[in-house]
Amino acid sequence: NRGVIAGGEVGSPDFAAVLTTTNGGETWIDNNPNPVISEGFNDMHFLSENFGFIVGFTGSYKTTDMGESWEFKGGPGWATTVFFIDEMNGWIGTPVGNIFKTTNSGDSWEQISNIHWTWNKDIKFFNSQIGWVVGEGLYSDYASIHKTTDGGYTWITQDSIWNRGNNEIEIFDSLYAVVVGTPGVVLYTDDGGNTWYSEGTNDLGDYFDISMQGSRKWIVGGSEYFYPRMFASRESGFPWEKKYSTIVEGTINQIDFPDSLNGWSAGMEGILL
Repeated sequence: NRGVIAGGEVGSPDFAAVLTTTNGGETWIDNNPNPVISEGFNDMHFLSENFGFIVGFTGSYKTTDMGESWEFKGGPGWATTVFFIDEMNGWIGTPVGNIFKTTNSGDSWEQISNIHWTWNKDIKFFNSQIGWVVGEGLYSDYASIHKTTDGGYTWITQDSIWNRGNNEIEIFDSLYAVVVGTPGVVLYTDDGGNTWYSEGTNDLGDYFDISMQGSRKWIVGGSEYFYPRMFASRESGFPWEKKYSTIVEGTINQIDFPDSLNGWSAGMEGILL
């Protein structure tokens, strides 16, 4: 029944929204932690029903009551991605390649590394040491995948390709991970990132999120004329099955499944599916 939406303009701090629901999405309440400044939020991560962080142009905010109240926790301005492995240890990425880490639940943040001129779109960790960050060039069109094995202090480039952008990574275990991006990027590794394979959908949409429904993968995004893109993986035959209709206009940005039957998806123009 309880959920949170956080958003805003990714490229400029002109708009911000943090909405919460306690009735399964029937109604939403505005719980923006900083409504006067109204600067956008780019990412959020919840460890449990109550504990979570959102990050954006003013830094990071922490909640312990599922978004009903927020506490400012500082960190870098224009933070683009956040991930916590437990309630004390977390990381933030920025669009200029900086990686920040906290070991005290956001009370302080330390810059521990920099991936030069890389727009970090998504950072995730499998454990306290092994993690990946994906993104694209800040001033050039190249997609990148970087991996760390020492908690984020050093990063090794595993993949980089021109005229692409990576937006999201989902880590399933220490060896298997999937990356989605633009245009039509679907990559996976089964050896910890030493080799990345393409698993395309035969569609050049821009993919923004990947989620698991049991063992089934879902990816969502958009394309020209703002037609949505939604694909689900198949167990046999061609790996992806189209699940969207052009009757619904608007890019789909996020998708999530709490169990094997029920899921939500959200996007531009107020789309909630």
